[in-house]
Formats: sequence, C-alpha cells, structure tokens
Amino acid sequence: MKLLIWSSLPKRGLPQFDGKAEVEDYIRTLPLLSCFYMPAWFMTNFRHPMGPKMEVSNNGEDHVLAWEMWNTSTQVPLIDINDTGKYLDPVLMDPEKYDGKNLTAATSFMTPAEMMESLSKVTGKKWIAKGASDPEAASKINNEQYYYGSTGKKDWEWTLAQMNEKPTMLETWFEANGPWP
Repeated sequence: MKLLIWSSLPKRGLPQFDGKAEVEDYIRTLPLLSCFYMPAWFMTNFRHPMGPKMEVSNNGEDHVLAWEMWNTSTQVPLIDINDTGKYLDPVLMDPEKYDGKNLTAATSFMTPAEMMESLSKVTGKKWIAKGASDPEAASKINNEQYYYGSTGKKDWEWTLAQMNEKPTMLETWFEANGPWP
C-alpha cells in the first residue's frame, strides 16, 4: 500500500498559496491513498527575519510586535512545526481511514493581541501588537475564513479529535524558544 501525504492549503486567490491547492486537486485524481496536511502559521515565524518585527515603543518600556499581514483582531491559526508528527501519526496508523481527508493542523486560533498577552506572561515585559501599516491590503486577509476557508474551524476541531497527543500551545513554545527581547 502506498500513501501520499501532501502539504496543502485551500485556494485563496493568491498564486503563492494556490499552487499547493492545484497540486492537491491533481493528486485527488490519482489512484492512490492520499491525505492532505494543512499547517497553520508557523510559530517559528516569530524568529524569522520575514516574520513580525519586534521593537521597543517610544516610551522605552513597552515592547511592540508589528504585524504587516494582519490587523490586531485577526484570528490567526498557529502551529509548532515540531508537532507535525502528532497530526500525521493517526494517518500513518490507519491510512485508509484518512484517504482523501484534510488535516487542518493548528494548535489554536489567536489574535495578535492574544499572542502578545502570552509573550508578556513569559517575559514579564509588556508586549503590544501593532497592526498592519497598510490596512487596505491587510483587510483582504483579515477574517477567520481566510486561512482555511468557511469550514476551517469545524475541520480543525475534527483534526484535533483525531490526535493522540495534544499540540504545543503558544505560551509553551515562547518559553522553550526564548530568550525574547
């Protein structure tokens, strides 16, 4: 028995994301077992040069995380990349059960403001989320259906119910991946 697991995302009308969905569509036409792993926004992006920018505010006391992609109220799905095996373990144990299924792989959905509350708890410093500098561009991706589509949260709940291990929460990830400014 052969199994193909493809890292995919729903079509969003953006070429950098839609290519994955187009390959998924093709895979679904093939005569083989397949499952589609759909990871959320990686927590490691907090450490990536292209991720949100960390800075100290004008008052010199508050720490600010500037988000160029989202407004501060956007529900962002998050995942610790090290949890990939937790999501895929059930598939590997019973491939036929998961044939053609999507795994909506997210630990939680949090606003940037909620993320900064977690970082504040870990660091003991006040962190503030600053929204996108281009609100018009950000408004295109600032709704909870953007990342996973209209059934995203329902699909996510189904995926969590399949797992044998709980995914890593953001606060735990912050603790393990410091120090933070």
